Amino acid sequence: MRITLPRRLGALGLLLATGLAYSNALDGPFLMDDQLSIVENTAIRQWWPLAAALNPPPANVTFFTRPFVNLTMCVDYALGGLDPRGFHRTSLLLHLGATLALFGLARRTFEAAGRTEAEARRLGFASALLWSVHPLLTSAVNYLSQRSEVAMGLFLFLMLYGLNRAVREAAGGPATSRARFWFAVSALACLLGMGSKESMAAAPLLALAYDRIFLCASWRDLHRQRGLYYLALALTWLWPLGRHLAYSQYAPDLSVPVGDYWHYLLTQAWGLTRMLRLFLWPAPLIFYYGTQMVERASDVWPQLCLMAGLGLATAWALARHPRIGYLGLFFFAVLAPSSSFIPVAGQPIAEHRLYAPLAVLAVLSVVVLDRALRLLPARYARGGFIAVLLAWAATLGTAARERNEDYRDLLCLWRDTIDKRPQNGRAHTEYARVLRLLGRPEEGRAHLERVFANPPTEPGDLIHLGNALVSFGKLDEATRCFRLVLNSNPDLVLVWNSLGTTLVRLDRPDEAVAAFEEALRWSPTYTEPHYNLGNILFQRKQYDAALEHYRQAARGRPDVALNWFNLGVAHAQLEQWPDAERCVRRALELDPSLPNGRETLRRIRAAGPGGG
Repeated sequence: MRITLPRRLGALGLLLATGLAYSNALDGPFLMDDQLSIVENTAIRQWWPLAAALNPPPANVTFFTRPFVNLTMCVDYALGGLDPRGFHRTSLLLHLGATLALFGLARRTFEAAGRTEAEARRLGFASALLWSVHPLLTSAVNYLSQRSEVAMGLFLFLMLYGLNRAVREAAGGPATSRARFWFAVSALACLLGMGSKESMAAAPLLALAYDRIFLCASWRDLHRQRGLYYLALALTWLWPLGRHLAYSQYAPDLSVPVGDYWHYLLTQAWGLTRMLRLFLWPAPLIFYYGTQMVERASDVWPQLCLMAGLGLATAWALARHPRIGYLGLFFFAVLAPSSSFIPVAGQPIAEHRLYAPLAVLAVLSVVVLDRALRLLPARYARGGFIAVLLAWAATLGTAARERNEDYRDLLCLWRDTIDKRPQNGRAHTEYARVLRLLGRPEEGRAHLERVFANPPTEPGDLIHLGNALVSFGKLDEATRCFRLVLNSNPDLVLVWNSLGTTLVRLDRPDEAVAAFEEALRWSPTYTEPHYNLGNILFQRKQYDAALEHYRQAARGRPDVALNWFNLGVAHAQLEQWPDAERCVRRALELDPSLPNGRETLRRIRAAGPGGG
């Protein structure tokens, strides 16, 4: 069916409105976990190899269980290196794609619910507009490590859109080639969503419920007509979720005490209630809520009652008014993994998790607005709808632009977080780090000492505190933080490496060697411990052993000039002149300004077989 001009204008209007709301979001820096997810992520420096599908992940590959997101990071790095603007452009493009996918899905769903084509287009446009410019989404779009939320939302909307298109093309009869195409698009979107975020696990069940409620008259017809399609959706669970369970830091941990899960659920009740309120009035927004958990049910009994009531209302609506009930099912199903059996202890409350579920609230708001304005005379209802929609969207878009400004300035962002969550230790730690970088170390030290006086218990916060202490030269305090983490989490190889480098600076090389060897015991392919061990062994004139570690470092990070340079110098110490020259030349190709690089190459050539 040819796209009509009004529909094209609707899509163009959404792109313009969303682009205007986020046009100031392209110059933001890397934030918080972006350092590990992007800057130190070795997997984005080469195209994702198929062999990675069969091997365990390297120690610091954050998106290993989210291969689609890692692939987009590979593209960004290939095009622009570590320039944050390229990464921000891709995240914004994915958000624009999700906006168009939601527009198409909402419009076709309103048609399936009995609305006329014109009404469905108007309501679908309004839903996508309010969703795309809402300030609650700024965290997912600006915080590059949360691109997984944006990608998951895009593919979830696209999966349901493809299902709707396929069923409409088939029209109850034998599947046509166009219907088969859209079924394939829907299944592929489900697979890509599974490779983007764990929350996509609910997608096949949401597709099944959507089909039965909006598209198919009976379960029997659904099974008969689309059984193979749902088998394909079910198969998308196997590989991505298998890798999540095997390697993801968010996999269910049966060793966690039941009480910790209970505290997490109480915290979720408080957090979800807050997110519902932020949809209606998006202030104050908080970038990082911290790791504090709600300890007692009595502290959040109103929120618990609200969540229980909404759950019961969703169940009742699914039985009596299934089209409305589906919205509640969608909201809770997408949030269920991270709000229950896959706890995110490092960030129990996060605004970016509302990325896809917020679409439900946008659709409900549009439906309520449309119903309310129908009480007016017909000649005023349509104009009133447009006026209210534009005013609402303009207000939300302006608030989103203002929030984007916070993300462009790290000092402003962390100061804002401290003002709203003064007990947030991680916020004080990050604020101190930024102050030091800006040449205000004394101010930063005061914040750091405040945190160290009452150190956090969550491993992630302790790790960041330790790293910050290292940057301020408080090495003994940093080692205490790292050892506290390793006492309960001995498999954290990054922390073993950080402990080792800190011990090197404290001139305790034997302890440092033990820390690096422990890191390699857990992850033999982890590059940094090999490099660090090579340095210690080289200083001890154990050149053969140092050579092997340097070789492993160069193999793991072939884009780092210093790895090749040190490998070449080790070859030279063993008088392996051709290999030494080859490695140093490779280092200079990667970094022509490498200190002492050309002088070292000249000496190697002079000492070699053909030298004078």
